[in-house]
Amino acid sequence: MSRAIARSGVDYDAIIQIGATFSVAKGPRGRAKYAIYCDGNVAIARRGAPYSGASKLTEDEFQAVACSERAVYDSADNIWAMSAALARSFRDDFEQDDLKVHAIYAGPNNPPTAIRASEGPPSVLFVGKDHERKGSAVLLAAFARVRETVPDAELHMVGGKPANVTQAGVVLHGVLSRATPEGRETLDRLWGSATVFCLPSRHEPFGVAFLEAMLAGLPCIGTTNWAMPEIIADGDTGWLVGDGSVDELTEALVMSLSDRAKSAKMGAAGRERVLARFTWPHAARRAISHLEALLSTDLVRAKGR
Repeated sequence: MSRAIARSGVDYDAIIQIGATFSVAKGPRGRAKYAIYCDGNVAIARRGAPYSGASKLTEDEFQAVACSERAVYDSADNIWAMSAALARSFRDDFEQDDLKVHAIYAGPNNPPTAIRASEGPPSVLFVGKDHERKGSAVLLAAFARVRETVPDAELHMVGGKPANVTQAGVVLHGVLSRATPEGRETLDRLWGSATVFCLPSRHEPFGVAFLEAMLAGLPCIGTTNWAMPEIIADGDTGWLVGDGSVDELTEALVMSLSDRAKSAKMGAAGRERVLARFTWPHAARRAISHLEALLSTDLVRAKGR
């Protein structure tokens, strides 16, 4: 990247980098401001043990990665985090200056085009490929109990299929893609007919799927960990439950499926919350305001010489 910037011969105002797996040397950057946008770092990922890749590193491997990442963060003028929880990690784990670390959040990548369908059976929607990390085992255990109270409830699971699932009411859809007409139609039908979206992740760097569910007008169930409390307003746009708690998740699912009018109201509030806070234009405006502040500071300094 440094060589490409040097060869371009362009005097950039700013250079924006995604992640910390490489760095742009100061020489080729010239006077350009250097910003890094991250959805995680190795320190916060390690806290996701045993559900994150970083948790499998040896101590020496972890220290080497952390040292490499810190060098990148130290050289940045701005560090943009997808959540306040991640921003705290940059300050606490990598000793980054408060003034250069900002939570700018993110937006939905595959926004649904669903229109709410007429009511069918009460249903839960789960979307995720990494079932161990996304908490599908907790959800399946809770759903078995839910069926005792809401016997016609359905659980629709999109993504890689968990092994040996034969529970009544569970429908496994496998991987669906909006790039195909069939996948797009099925996804829109699922977003439009679900009662509640549930993703009880054991480790979740951010949780873009929650934004997509909220755009579809669904209340969401997540956990009290990671960035989920920043996305879901507990009691207003959904429910937050303890990490790994089958009891709490069962209670939240029963509440959402048993009072569908309340769930619809919470889903509408969630859609408003996403449109007001969690879109890519919102994230871009936050980023631009930080860059403008940096550039204006340099301009003031130059005029003062």
